[in-house]
Amino acid sequence: MNLKQLLFAGVLLTVTLTGCTDSEHSEAPAAQDEVKASVIAVTPQPVPVFYDSSGTVVSEQRVTITSRLSGYIRDLSVNEGDQIKAGQVLFRVDPVDARARQESARAALVQAEADLADAESDQQRFETLFEQGAVSQRQLDKARLRVKVAQSAVKQAKAALRSARNQLTYAEVRAPGNGIVVRKLKRNGDLATPGAPVLMMENPDQLVVDTYVDEANISHVQAGDEVQLRFPAFDKQLAGKVLQVVGAADPVAHNFLVKIALPDGVNVLAGAYVKVRFTIATREVLMLPAKALFRRGDLPAVHVVDQQNIAHYRLVRLGQQHNGQYEVTAGLNAGAKVIASTEGVVRSGMRVVAGE
Repeated sequence: MNLKQLLFAGVLLTVTLTGCTDSEHSEAPAAQDEVKASVIAVTPQPVPVFYDSSGTVVSEQRVTITSRLSGYIRDLSVNEGDQIKAGQVLFRVDPVDARARQESARAALVQAEADLADAESDQQRFETLFEQGAVSQRQLDKARLRVKVAQSAVKQAKAALRSARNQLTYAEVRAPGNGIVVRKLKRNGDLATPGAPVLMMENPDQLVVDTYVDEANISHVQAGDEVQLRFPAFDKQLAGKVLQVVGAADPVAHNFLVKIALPDGVNVLAGAYVKVRFTIATREVLMLPAKALFRRGDLPAVHVVDQQNIAHYRLVRLGQQHNGQYEVTAGLNAGAKVIASTEGVVRSGMRVVAGE
C-alpha cells in the first residue's frame, strides 16, 4: 500500500470513529425539520434558605408534686400515665408531727388564757387598792402592763394553733390542675419530706416544641415566625409558630432555646421527636419546571433553543426541588431559552416553532 492509500485509510478511519462518537452522544437524525413547542426563558427566582434542627414536644405546664409535711406516704394509688383531674386526691401523709404541734399549740393557748385571766384579776385588785391609797401608781401601771403582755401572748397562741390546724390540712395532697402523671418518684410507705418530689405531672393541653438554634443563625429567628414541623414517628408534617426565643445561650453548646407553638387540635404526645425547619433567608437561583426536564439514562437534560430557534440537547445539574421546580446549579445561564413542552419529538438541530 502506497503513501496516498495509507493517508486515505487514516482519514476514513477518523471520520468513521467521529461518526460513531457523535451517534452515541447526539440524537438520531430528525424525521422532520421543525417541531412546534412551548419555550420559556430561565430567569433567577428567590428560594428560601432553611435551617434544620431537632426538637422535642414538652409541656409548658409541668408540676412537681411534693408534701408540705414530714410523714409516711399513704393511699398513693396513681401511676404513670394516669389522667388526673384538678382537686383529685393524689396521696395522704401520716401527720404525726403535725398533730403533735397542734396539741402543743392548744396547750400553749390554754396556758396563755390562764395567764391573761390571772393578770386581769390582779389589775382589778390593784385598781381598787390604788383608789384606797394602798398601792402606788407605778404598781398599778405594772399590773396593767402585765395584762397587755398576757393579751399579746394569747393572740400569738391562737395564731400558732391556727397554723398547726392548717398544717394538718396538708396531710391530704390534691392535684393543682388537670394533667397526666409522667413520673412516680415514691411509693406507699416511703417517707415524705417537705420539698422532696413525690409525683410529676404535665398538662397535655399546653404542649410546645423545644429546640435549639446555634448562635450563627439565631438572629434570623424571631417570635411569630412560621416554621415547619415534621414528626417522623407519626408521619405528620405541621406548621408551627415561634413563641419565644430565650435570650441567654447555653454556655457549653453556645446555642439558644426556641419555643414553638403547635397548631390547635394536634394529637401528639409529650416527649415526641420533631424535626424543625426554619426559613432564615432567601437566595436567587435558576429554576426549571419539572416538565422542561427529561433524562438520558440517569442524567437530567433539557433542549436549549438558540437565537436561530434551533434546538440543542444539553445536560444540566440539578439542586433542590421547590414546589414542582428544580434548581439548576450547572448547565444553563440566566436568560437561556428551553423547551417546556412540545407536540412532537424534539431532536437536536430541529427548528423550533412557537406553540401554545
